[in-house]
Amino acid sequence: MIKSAPAQAEKKLLKQQVFDDMQPGSVLRDFRMLLDFVGADGVKAAGKHNLLPMDCLDALDQRLTRPLRLVMKRPQLRSHPYLLGLHLLLRATGLGQVNGEGSKARLVVDAEMLAAWHDLNPTEQYFNLLEAWFLLGKPEMIGERGRDWPGELLQKCLQTCHSVRAKGEKFDLTRPDDIFLHGLYYDFWLLALLDLFGLMEVEIPSQPVQPWRPAAVRHRPFGDALLGLLSEKLDSGLDLVVSGESQAGFGDWQSLLRPYFPAWQNNFVLPVDEPQEGSFVFRVSVGKVARIIAMPSNATLDDLLHWILEAYEFSSDHLYEFTYRNRFG
Repeated sequence: MIKSAPAQAEKKLLKQQVFDDMQPGSVLRDFRMLLDFVGADGVKAAGKHNLLPMDCLDALDQRLTRPLRLVMKRPQLRSHPYLLGLHLLLRATGLGQVNGEGSKARLVVDAEMLAAWHDLNPTEQYFNLLEAWFLLGKPEMIGERGRDWPGELLQKCLQTCHSVRAKGEKFDLTRPDDIFLHGLYYDFWLLALLDLFGLMEVEIPSQPVQPWRPAAVRHRPFGDALLGLLSEKLDSGLDLVVSGESQAGFGDWQSLLRPYFPAWQNNFVLPVDEPQEGSFVFRVSVGKVARIIAMPSNATLDDLLHWILEAYEFSSDHLYEFTYRNRFG
């Protein structure tokens, strides 16, 4: 299990850590591979969650630092934990955008944002990706169900790392349905991210396993030190999570971690959508009965609710909510 607070030796380990394509994990290399594969021309976005398409999964797997070489009759992104985790990073950073709708939707890499991403050094890219995962990432971005509370992914991973014994865990691959990890349970895409970031060591089975499961999981000194530091700050009451609503940029953890990683100077800045002036026109339907509602751009969702109820002569005696998908999926 990880310690609740890093000892002096672990703090020294953090300060000595090198960041490049393969250290402390392969996340920078594999994430760059995904950016290059998708590119500005993009790939067809699959399903209502605009995921990486099934016909690209084998080609992407072969390009990974450690391919899984899955044998699947009907390959799906959720069956490949490493690609699913990388897809989360693509959406949570805002680098991956969806153009078009329905069958014409394409997942593309924003060229302007990509240029800004390349301006960051490896240390800055690593920790901005870590924040994208733990602070901005949500399971809904990859078509999974979440509990929608701040810090959900960080808390799950900390619980898992605390539960893994010091000598690690080895699993019986002949009974894959019995393999799970406390905290993550069957969300092995989170385990894949722990591996990609070099926070835990995951042993990949030598032979294909359906569904995919790890052969073993072990601690890594860097992961224990970094996660121990985050765990200590959480235990002391420091708010390490954000709501995820104001995704204007990165650097929330910079003041905490820069004493250990002084190369973290700059952050990825996301473009802020400018408010639009004029009127918005909505088509609202209840069954086959439709209404067209035009509202000024400075109106609120409460105003829209009032006009919808008025259009149908309904009363406001029930709770309501508006849901929508933003640029991060």
